[in-house]
Amino acid sequence: MVTIGEVAREVSALVPKLISSIKGNLMLSEVVTTQQMITILLLSEIGTSKVSAIAKRMGVSPPTITGIVDRLQKSGYVNRFRDSKDRRVVFVKLTKKGHKFVEKLKKTIQRRWSQILVYLTDEERLAYVKILKKIINVLAKEEVRSF
Repeated sequence: MVTIGEVAREVSALVPKLISSIKGNLMLSEVVTTQQMITILLLSEIGTSKVSAIAKRMGVSPPTITGIVDRLQKSGYVNRFRDSKDRRVVFVKLTKKGHKFVEKLKKTIQRRWSQILVYLTDEERLAYVKILKKIINVLAKEEVRSF
C-alpha cells in the first residue's frame, strides 16, 4: 500500500514538471513569467481585486505581488488604482490587453491539453477530470476556512 506521504512526494515532484512543460510548449508571443500568468488568470477569474487579496490567494508576500503587478502594469496588462476612501488600499484590474491575453492564453492552453489528452483513454480522461474537480473542491473549502 502506498502512503499519503509517498504520493505527496511524487505529486510535488510531478506537478512543477507538468506546469513547466505545458508553459514551455505554449509558444506565446508575449513574454510573461509563470507568476505573471497566474496573476493575470486569477484577475480574469475574480475581477478587480486588492493587491493584498491577490497576494493571499497566490500564497506570496505583498512585496512579491507588488513586483509582479509593477511589471504587468509596465507591460500594459493591468491597471492599478487607489481606493477613494482609503488611499492605502490599492486595487488592480485587467486592461483590454490583459483580457485579450487571457482569451489567447485559454485557447492556447486548451489546444495544448487536447494534444496531451489524446494519449489517454476515455476512462483515464474522465478519471483525470473527476480527480482534478475533487482536488479543486478540497482547495476551495480550505480557502474558505482560511478567510
